[in-house]
Amino acid sequence: MSQEDPLQKNLDFSQFLSSVTSKNVRGHWIDLAEKSNGTQEDRRRLALLGYTWGTLHGDEAVQFALSHDSPENIQLATHAIEGWAADSPKAAANFMRSDEGLKSKGCRLGFLKGLARSDPQAAVSYILVLEEFTDARPYLKPVLKSQLQKSFEVAEQWVLSLPSDRLIEQGMQGLAREITKKTPEEAIDWLDTFSDRPFAAAAISKVASHYMSATNSDADREFVLKWLHELPEGEAKNAAYHSSLRSWTKRAPKAAAEHLNTLPQSLAKDHAVRAYSMETTKKFPDIAVQWATSIVDPEIRQSTLITTSRAWIRIDPVAATQWIETSGMAEQTLLAIQNP
Repeated sequence: MSQEDPLQKNLDFSQFLSSVTSKNVRGHWIDLAEKSNGTQEDRRRLALLGYTWGTLHGDEAVQFALSHDSPENIQLATHAIEGWAADSPKAAANFMRSDEGLKSKGCRLGFLKGLARSDPQAAVSYILVLEEFTDARPYLKPVLKSQLQKSFEVAEQWVLSLPSDRLIEQGMQGLAREITKKTPEEAIDWLDTFSDRPFAAAAISKVASHYMSATNSDADREFVLKWLHELPEGEAKNAAYHSSLRSWTKRAPKAAAEHLNTLPQSLAKDHAVRAYSMETTKKFPDIAVQWATSIVDPEIRQSTLITTSRAWIRIDPVAATQWIETSGMAEQTLLAIQNP
């Protein structure tokens, strides 16, 4: 078998990792990092060796990484703290609570990945002290992944136990991504169990958007559209119409437009038309502007007209200006278009 065979190379590297000890790991890291060309395969091997160093001697590995400024050692910090947290969660947590650990933002995601394996509840507690984040999804993802490995039901119960609607909402988005591996009927049955809850909107949008863009089945699409139509009026329905029509427009703009023409007037339809206009404006801003004028809600109509008109001006300033001058748009809207 050729030495270039990828299976043989993986086997050789696995055997190499099994020979690594706390005494020789530092030297192996330095050698591998110096030989790295930055390829995907090199980064993968450095990640595995960094993780191994973290499990063998986490404090040494992290300190080495933080005291040597290079792309390889930035990577080392992430993977070493992951291995350290998986093997010795208390020691790794003590470091992350130290002054140096608090400053090492690059270690946070690796720490959570490792802690998710060894102590999921401790991982959640750590997320809660990261006061400055507004989007917890990157931090929740490794913990959610560890729960999904047990079962979807376990993961769902874990998400619902999170201590705030904001965290639950972002955790539900991760579950929504997982549920889209199932049929639309199964996914929507799941959504219906909490569709009236305040954290539901983002998960509903993600599921609706996925099936409107990914499915090749007209029956599946009609099933999702019927479900959207039957959702109670409110934020979740508005967001779902926006995301699903934007996805559908990317895939089949004519069919999406035909469906919009069948919808009764509502705030949800205004959100759907805005989505269609925003997507259409990338290639056909003149058509997008015409759709924008049909929006009833004044705030949604104004913001959509401003965006689509500016896009049209960039592509065809003469035609756009001629239309805008005779459009009868409000003075405030005209000024906003002219003064980005």
